[in-house]
Amino acid sequence: MNHKTCALCGKYTTLRDSHFIPKFVYKVLNNTKKADTNITIKNESGKLIPLSKQITSHRLCGECEARFSENGERFFSQNAFPQREVLDKINMGTELLYDDAPPLLKDIASKYQGKNSFYSLNQEGEKKLLYFVISILWRGALTWPMYQSIKFPEHILNEMKDFLLNDIPLKHLKVFVDLTPHGVFSILKPHIHPDFPSCYRFNLLYYMFHIVIVNDNKGTPLSYGKAGMLVKKCINDMRSMYNYSEKSPKVPHKLSWL
Repeated sequence: MNHKTCALCGKYTTLRDSHFIPKFVYKVLNNTKKADTNITIKNESGKLIPLSKQITSHRLCGECEARFSENGERFFSQNAFPQREVLDKINMGTELLYDDAPPLLKDIASKYQGKNSFYSLNQEGEKKLLYFVISILWRGALTWPMYQSIKFPEHILNEMKDFLLNDIPLKHLKVFVDLTPHGVFSILKPHIHPDFPSCYRFNLLYYMFHIVIVNDNKGTPLSYGKAGMLVKKCINDMRSMYNYSEKSPKVPHKLSWL
């Protein structure tokens, strides 16, 4: 039995083999990647290697795993990504229609124009989206294989834990939700923005998140489509990371989505 202290609730109990990036994201990647490509990851030495095993570690107890699933992960997995038949269209290069887009993608796109789509996030939906984003960012403080953890200011780390555990509203974090430009289909793990030390960012396929430390978010912790310059910077950084990574001649490393 793997008895250790849960990183979130602090209980000494049996820990699960927790995912850094949720399992369903890997499933979408595998279902969408082209036949002649591999899913690779840049390791700590800067080399691209096949992602043959999902990034996991014994970090959370069963209760906290269930908490993450119920409060955010299930919502994001059901609303953020296309259904299987749409993934098949993407893989075949078939032109997609607006109706093919997943609900969350439609809603965020509509917010860019200040309009409400026929599917609109209600208060509960926004709460689950926010929970999901913060749960991923918080995991960035932990130690994972092939990852350099983030050292958050203590008050920010405590604020995230209070939000995730006790539903205490965030005050000093503001989340900017954006969509990546057409053709970008990648994952960028949580890290400190290279130019703005009070900003953190990560990317999950066509969703990009920038989380900024603020004096007071004034009760509005979520904002949509407001970080255009930061998105462009992130895309350029992702290209640079790929270009300057060390490629192995034995591993297919053709870049398909950037």
